[in-house]
Order: sequence, then C-alpha cells, then structure tokens
Amino acid sequence: MKQLLSIIVPVYNVESYLQQCIESILSQSYRDIDLILVDDGSKDSSGAICDAYAEKDRRVHVIHKKNGGVADTRNTGLRHAAGEYVTFVDSDDFLAPDAYKTHMENLQKTGAQISICGFYSYYHPQKILPKRQDAFYAVLNSEQAIQMSTSFDYFGIAVWDKVFKKDLFEGIEFPAGRLAEDWFVVYKLLDRAQKIVYDARPFYYYRQRPGSYTHDKLVSRDNMLASKEVLDFVTEHYPNIREDALFSYVFACVGVYNNLILYNKKDKAGREQLYKIICKHYKRIARKCQLSKSRRCQLMLLRYCPPLYTLAFHIFDKKRRKELQYAN
Repeated sequence: MKQLLSIIVPVYNVESYLQQCIESILSQSYRDIDLILVDDGSKDSSGAICDAYAEKDRRVHVIHKKNGGVADTRNTGLRHAAGEYVTFVDSDDFLAPDAYKTHMENLQKTGAQISICGFYSYYHPQKILPKRQDAFYAVLNSEQAIQMSTSFDYFGIAVWDKVFKKDLFEGIEFPAGRLAEDWFVVYKLLDRAQKIVYDARPFYYYRQRPGSYTHDKLVSRDNMLASKEVLDFVTEHYPNIREDALFSYVFACVGVYNNLILYNKKDKAGREQLYKIICKHYKRIARKCQLSKSRRCQLMLLRYCPPLYTLAFHIFDKKRRKELQYAN
C-alpha cells in the first residue's frame, strides 16, 4: 500500500515560475500526493494560478493567508498536511518526474525516516550543474548525516531535497523572522531520525535567480547564527564531528564578511569582528578539515591579504551577477 506524501509549496509573487513548479509535481510518477499550495499574500496572479489547479486536480489544496514569510508559510502547510511523509518545494523550482518515486522507494527499502536526494543548480537551459557528479548512495545514522550536511560536499541544509517522516516535526517549527529557516530546523530533524538514506542522483532543480529568498543579502547573517547554534549543539552531543561544524560556522562567517564587502562597506567594525573569528579558527580548519582547493585558497587569501581578497571577491560577484541576469 502506497503512503501519502504531503508536498508543501510556499507561494509569493512567482507567477513567472509557478506553473512549471506545479506541473512538475502533479506529473510525478508517484501519484499518492497531497499538494498544499500556501499563498503568502501574493500581489500578482500567483494566488489565482493556485486556485485554477485546485479546480482541476483534487490532490491540490490551496491556503490563502496574510504575508508572514517563508517560515510561517511552511508552518501553516505542516498544520494542514495529511500525509505520513512531508516535503517542501520552493515555488520557483521544479523536479524530475521520478523524484518522489525514488524518495519513497528508498524510504521503504531502508526503513529510514528521512530521504535525501541530489539536486541541480539551474541557471538556464544551457547551464544546469549537478551538486555531485557521482552516484553516491549511503544509509546514515544521525551523526553521519549531520557531519555530511556541514561539509557542503554532499547535501546541504535545505528542506527541499529531503522527504521527512511527518512525526519528526512534532514540537519543531520553522523560526519566524529568520531567512535561513532551514538550517535552524534540519539539524534537529537529522538528530531525531534513527536512519537517513542519501541518494546523490539529482532529481531537484534549484533555480538560481536574482530576487529569490535565497539571494537576499540578509540570509548569510542568519546562516551564521544557525551555524553557531549547530556548532554548540554538535559540541555537546556529537563532539567527534566538532571540526566539521566549526568549518560550517567559519564559512558562514565568511559569507557575512562577503556581504559586508558588497552592501555595507562602512561597517569596518563588523568586518573586523568577523575577521577575528575567521583568524581564530583558521589554523584548526586548515589542519583538521578536508578543504577543496578553491576553499583553501579563499580562506588563505582572506586570512593573509584582506585587501586582495576584497578585490577578488568583487570580480567574482560581478561574474555571478551576469550569470543570474542571464538566468532571469
């Protein structure tokens, strides 16, 4: 007997992308789904698009609410989810046809409470980059999963590449007012799960575009706060992987430092504070963690020559902005 999967999609002013997102969900080869579209007070035609799909397909349920942000929207969806399993999709993204069939088969085959898949970074039809190039597959315990989530090399801290047993969310909500709400929640769910299955084959298309929630310049500051929370949690409960959590925290600090370079050049005190944190942990990170060549060079340049790092980051950001403009 197939089990019901609730799919929660926060919707806010995404009329240009919403149809592709919904179509990719309704055309899934796994048919036992409960699609919950939560319209977060959209000012464009997004709400009407949701209603039109609800009229055509009984699996679609629409909730219209006052604008409250992604966290509040996801929490609303969770309260209405009827499935034994639950997942989330960002409304500007889309999925491969067998995404949820693969998730559910992996869950059933392994007895896991969380399934994780790979994903593509989607810029435009001519630039689609997979997170990993291999077909890595593993069944993990909580410690292993938290360790891998902090490394950036396997899966990340998002909820959209994961399917969860719904009862894992008991007593856990996405924190209101946070832009990096995923990380504040995901490590708690990984800790609760006795078994996690990870299939690196990519089934989710994560759209890169200017103006999306994840490109907001404030996200990195919340990422830093969440990474510090995870570091404190790991230090207490999983001391063997503290270096991995420290790595995640340091690079979250680098992310905030980068945004101060771009958006708040006058905040020299803020940059100096972050620089001290990065320098404090630099030797330990460089010695204990397996850094990619690019990350090692990035960290070394910032540590020993901040002015040159600033120049290099401006060049990198200019190139990235051009790619995102083309993607849009």
